[in-house]
Amino acid sequence: MAAVMKLRRLFPLALAATLAGCVVGPDFVKPRSDGYAPAPHADRTAASQGPAGAAQGFGATDDVQGDWWTLYHDRKLDALIAHAIAGSPTLEAAQATLRSASANLVAARAGLLPAASLTVSANKSRTTGPYASTASQYSASVGASYTLDVFGGVRRMIEMQQAALDQQRFSVESSYLTLTSNVVTTALQEALLSAESAAEEEIRTRQAKQLEIIRIREQSGAESPANVLTQESVLLGTEAALTTLRTQSAQIRHLLAVYLGDDPATFAGGGLTLSGLTLPTDLPSSVPAKLTERRPDIRQAEAALHQASAAIGVAVAARIPDIGLTAALSTNSGALQTLFSGGVIGLGASVTQTLFDGGALAAREDASRAAYDAAAAAYRQTVLSALQNVCDVLAAIEADAQNLSITTRQEERARQSLEISEVQYQYGKIGYADLLNAEEQYQSATVARLSAMASRFSDTAALYVALGGGWWHRG
Repeated sequence: MAAVMKLRRLFPLALAATLAGCVVGPDFVKPRSDGYAPAPHADRTAASQGPAGAAQGFGATDDVQGDWWTLYHDRKLDALIAHAIAGSPTLEAAQATLRSASANLVAARAGLLPAASLTVSANKSRTTGPYASTASQYSASVGASYTLDVFGGVRRMIEMQQAALDQQRFSVESSYLTLTSNVVTTALQEALLSAESAAEEEIRTRQAKQLEIIRIREQSGAESPANVLTQESVLLGTEAALTTLRTQSAQIRHLLAVYLGDDPATFAGGGLTLSGLTLPTDLPSSVPAKLTERRPDIRQAEAALHQASAAIGVAVAARIPDIGLTAALSTNSGALQTLFSGGVIGLGASVTQTLFDGGALAAREDASRAAYDAAAAAYRQTVLSALQNVCDVLAAIEADAQNLSITTRQEERARQSLEISEVQYQYGKIGYADLLNAEEQYQSATVARLSAMASRFSDTAALYVALGGGWWHRG
């Protein structure tokens, strides 16, 4: 017990010496975020008539709310997101990896504490012959050791594990943001395909009616058999397009099911409609300095850089002597009741230094420095890619508004032209080729208008994601 008391007095002194010691390797310096200019864009987008045609303004706030998808005011979409967060295997795996990183940090911190062990053994022996006898032998030992972190190798290891934990924490946020973004864009794609199918059905109905008129005209000699065949071919082409749209809808529905963590074979679909969504009109502004703090992928790259910096310190410390303290108390006795009546106390210190390793430790230090350079370059690339992402989305939002305005007017004129052409053809004032051309123009304009409408919704979602998705509001 005396050895234990001495050791208890020795460890605080050793710990003080450790904390007062230097920490080898570079201290991490957070990368600067200045030097990035805001993306130029108009204050407001163009406006148009009809659904999703409202003008969108920028700069009402520079913040993004954590549940940004609720700005579409669609309960079905809100339910899909909640379902995905609760059931996504990808998000579950990321959270499990985060727990693993947290446990690794706890294990690394244990390196600053002393280690102690207890060993107790009992042996019984018997001799044979005329003087047979039985003997018992009991032994116990208590050992303790402590490595003085004079040069900070253990502290750098803790720093490295802390950075790894931060990296995984932002990886979880990236997974969360990617999941919610994928659910929104996939549900919107399903809604677009549904709207396109409805438009094709309307066009098919028109074409079927025209086919009946052409057949009647052909029977009276007012139309050639070739035009009947052409209209039949056009109708079959529309039916083939509908089949393709149904296949695409099924594939998108299956993909959405996977994001939700559901069985694709039984999933009924998201059920969103483009007309049921509200287009957010007050959009956040892009602030590059805040972007580096809010984008989880940038924060993840920053944590990876921090981890690489700490790894250099770990590699440098491995080339410096290790200083350790040990203490032990051992006792032996032939009777259990006298086992702890006395014993041997031992105190020691050790210095361990690698003399020759073929250059392995030096090479590991060189490798860690090269890894840091690679992480620094990856960080810069991540920032530039994030800025490009924001610029691309802002440009797309402005273009989407203009395209919707153009295609809405184009569809309206094509619809009027088709209605007039149908009446004129019925009374023989125009030929079949003119009618067919009017049908094709209306079909094209309708699909273009629906696509532009869906793009406004999806690119608005892309802006919220590009600006970080508001993860900082979720705690």
